[in-house]
Amino acid sequence: MPTLLSEIVAIETYLRIFFVEVTLSIMVAGFAWFKLRARGKLTRLIGLIFCIGSLSSLISYLFASMKWTSLINLPGSIYDLIVIPILSVVYATQNSSKHKFIYVSIALLFLAAGLINLIFIQKESYASYTKLLSSIIVMSYAIIYFFQLIFRIPTAELRKLPMFWFNSAFLVYHAGTIFLFALTPYLINVLKDNMIVYMSFHNILSIVQHLIILTGLYIDLKIINPSPKFH
Repeated sequence: MPTLLSEIVAIETYLRIFFVEVTLSIMVAGFAWFKLRARGKLTRLIGLIFCIGSLSSLISYLFASMKWTSLINLPGSIYDLIVIPILSVVYATQNSSKHKFIYVSIALLFLAAGLINLIFIQKESYASYTKLLSSIIVMSYAIIYFFQLIFRIPTAELRKLPMFWFNSAFLVYHAGTIFLFALTPYLINVLKDNMIVYMSFHNILSIVQHLIILTGLYIDLKIINPSPKFH
């Protein structure tokens, strides 16, 4: 009984955290697209990422509620295939690189690897290999961006740059989850873990990511709609 009770509590806790995360995703998408015409390409793409993320989470929840177990992981897998190409566009633009084809190549190679994993390897299971590869790619993008930023913008001005906050959010999330994605096959296949506790930790990191993103969006909104100055 204690084991069953603890499992029920873990599931309930996971669901609460899950719904907080989904709510924040919807908030990020809505905030990013608020005053859409005045928003730049960067902010619109951020909104798109989190809009797709919230939809994939809700569809997965719907599949779970209907007990379509073979489809539960599919929306998340499709999201993973979409988000890296979008982030590649974001970083190719923000890094002002003369070699944007590198970002395009990485996106295409990732897409090919993700499709192979989805169709032939992990199939209906949690696509941890794809998620691990996406974390490695995003962390690389984020570190390169920070290095370039150091030489372009004074440290005191960094907090006024929306992309600084977006990049920090992506780095915090992926640096925190990369080991989880790396260990997922062992946890599932060897330890036979139901992953509830680990996915709750994953979602908490995602919530932190959302809050940092919202900070960047607030700064972006202040830039396009500055407070009036009184003389």
